[in-house]
Amino acid sequence: MLMSSSLRADEGYVGLVYIWILASPFVIVGCLKGRYALSIVGLVVLFGIPAILAGTRLARRDSWWAKRFYDEDQLAQSAHRYPGNSRINDALTL
Repeated sequence: MLMSSSLRADEGYVGLVYIWILASPFVIVGCLKGRYALSIVGLVVLFGIPAILAGTRLARRDSWWAKRFYDEDQLAQSAHRYPGNSRINDALTL
């Protein structure tokens, strides 16, 4: 009987590990796009949804991702969306 109750407690941890495994690529891409706040928050809350948003949204213009993969039009769009007035504001902007 003790064995079955401990297995049930472990199942919660297994689910958490699965969420981390599924969210981690989005966290990495989000960090490369300069979306640190959403990436880290997405790793620990809301089943990774903020990390998915960070990984799929437009990168900040000064990020590694934008410098490597974006053409002039995408860089201009990124500069318009993230004007660079405040890094905190840019980090929290969806």
